[in-house]
Amino acid sequence: MRERAVPVALLAMLLGLVGLLAFRPRTPHQAPLVVIQEEGKADSGAATADGGLPLATVDASVVLRPPVALGSEGGAEGGAAVQARLLDRPLRVATLGWALAAPGVMLGPAQDHEGADGGRPPFELELAPVDTLAQIEGRLVRGGADQEGADVVVLPLPELVASYERLRALEPQAFLLVGFSTSSEFLYPRAGASPGRVLPGDVKVSVSSRDRPESLQWMALFTLDAFGVSPGRVKFQAAEGDASPFFAGRFTDKNDGKHLLSTYEADRLIPLVAAAPKGALDSRGPLYRAWASSWLDGLDRAYKDASTAGMRLSTRTGATFSASVQGKTEPGAALDAFGRMGRVDLAENLRWLAPGPERPAPLEALFLRNLEAFRQAGLVVAPAPPSAVQGAAVAEIGRGVKPAVEKVATPRGDPPLLVRREPGPIDDAELQRLVLVYSAVFDRAPLRVSLKGGDKASTAFVEATRSKLGLPPEKLLVGKTPMAGASAILEVLRREP
Repeated sequence: MRERAVPVALLAMLLGLVGLLAFRPRTPHQAPLVVIQEEGKADSGAATADGGLPLATVDASVVLRPPVALGSEGGAEGGAAVQARLLDRPLRVATLGWALAAPGVMLGPAQDHEGADGGRPPFELELAPVDTLAQIEGRLVRGGADQEGADVVVLPLPELVASYERLRALEPQAFLLVGFSTSSEFLYPRAGASPGRVLPGDVKVSVSSRDRPESLQWMALFTLDAFGVSPGRVKFQAAEGDASPFFAGRFTDKNDGKHLLSTYEADRLIPLVAAAPKGALDSRGPLYRAWASSWLDGLDRAYKDASTAGMRLSTRTGATFSASVQGKTEPGAALDAFGRMGRVDLAENLRWLAPGPERPAPLEALFLRNLEAFRQAGLVVAPAPPSAVQGAAVAEIGRGVKPAVEKVATPRGDPPLLVRREPGPIDDAELQRLVLVYSAVFDRAPLRVSLKGGDKASTAFVEATRSKLGLPPEKLLVGKTPMAGASAILEVLRREP
């Protein structure tokens, strides 16, 4: 009996141990909280999880869920989606003027607006509408880590071109198209000047000096160049004067007579863009993609509810504003300025910034044309950058979205809106660059090209240019205009409304 007692006791103890393990109370396991650190700093000397492993860095598309007890009702999918923060400080955006900040005040929480994820973007936004280009430049130089700085600046393209002179060490690049200035800038002839009369020597242009003179200068240089006055012959005056044959001003400036050209006809001459330093765009791609997507969403909301956008700008609500921002805007003034912004969306961004590997980006071509005109006029001396436009952000968020297709209007039988004559030799590559710029500037307007070699040469050029630039047949037509000493003629035809 004693020999059997020991095995029986051991078996009883084993069964007791199994019972204790099976029926002991369990504490629900909590999933570890993932902390998102600013991109690019995961391996720095900052805090680490559990004192050892670096904190996680995620892409903008990552969505985290809050800790959920394993085995609880609903499981790990039961919690509400929480988007990962991509920056441990506010993302600071400086805009040239209050109207350009309208999308920022429309990025409210779910209870204010309907959104794809029902919440705010994965960053805290801080807006700084400023009045001068010098303030924009100063904030970009300081950088977003400074309370007086900026990660992103939003401004017209001519102002970015002029700023490149002073900011080229940062290599600022436009990465998002947020609109166009429309029906705002005008060039008026004075003192008997007319498009049919090419003036000899230097040509003086008076510029309204209130705000954004660079956009007015670009309007004047582009227009006069089309009528035979090269940018190198144009001399600008800061104030109006009777001695100047041309005046570049805004729609609020009262001028008698018919304007020579305006951003009503050339409605894509002055794009409004968001820009950032190239190094920041390269190293923090997910952050800038997330911002671009959110900003386009806010832009769409502002289009749909402009009165709310104007009121929020006036009262500084709907977003956090920089403490250093001075002054305010009236709702009416903000609505008027916002109403003069041509609408854009993601598809239009793809057409302008990321058209494909075989086709040049229209925004890049327009930037370079603007820069060259400013250089010839003596406004800047900076050489052309390797690249002034980065389309990676819109290409990434636009996966699966087709670029916008330009809708070309039916040409009217009236005389052309503009006739550009090339008196000297011009090669096909240079003429194609010119066609690309004009096709972008004059939205929906048909173009017509005539070459000195006659119908055969004109047809060959037009067909090759359509293929290279991806232009529809109705956008670029073969012309038969008498040459009258010109080697090439480019006409912008008037379009039906």
